[in-house]
Amino acid sequence: LWPSMWLLPTDNAYGEWPKSGEIDMVEIRGNEKYVCDGMQSGNKRANSTLHWGASVTQDKYTKTRWTKLLSNGSFATEFHTYSLSWLPTGISFLIDGQVIGNITQPAGGFWKLGGSNGTNIWANGTIMAPFDKRFHLILNVAAGGDYFPDRCFNYNDTGALVSKPWSTNATVQMKPFWAAKNQWYPTWTRNPEDSHMLVDYIRVWSL
Repeated sequence: LWPSMWLLPTDNAYGEWPKSGEIDMVEIRGNEKYVCDGMQSGNKRANSTLHWGASVTQDKYTKTRWTKLLSNGSFATEFHTYSLSWLPTGISFLIDGQVIGNITQPAGGFWKLGGSNGTNIWANGTIMAPFDKRFHLILNVAAGGDYFPDRCFNYNDTGALVSKPWSTNATVQMKPFWAAKNQWYPTWTRNPEDSHMLVDYIRVWSL
């Protein structure tokens, strides 16, 4: 499972994704013992990301992704505060009051930051374009998806290694995922709250 809080452009003023941007306040994989490239990548790790680019194949999110890794506990064991400070001069992501990443007005804008060629699709916007238009907030819990790379794996309660039951590049993904339900479904129902995203409050200020 994959809980997230994110924002999408309301009007797609600069075009389809990712031309008009995407703001991921926080994304967390729900697995307790999920490992990618030898690193703990489950519910001890939270990511905050800006997606932007001239086309789907030119998403420059790797330049604007930040991570918070807990040394003790996990993001699933207690409430945490996830914040987004979004100003005309920059964007900052905070977890429990600590800034984990920020970007101020990039010289030459995001077009230059991304090293893009051709006509600047954000030339008519501000220096923060495409993050200078209306966005709306989304809270959701997803299952599967490419946020779980094929190279990563999970350990079950007995310590056995469990591979992902679907391939990201497969034409059909839901069928093999469901066929392997005996691997993952018991972890969803062991404690009803384990498979939920619990929200204490949401606050939005216009500054």
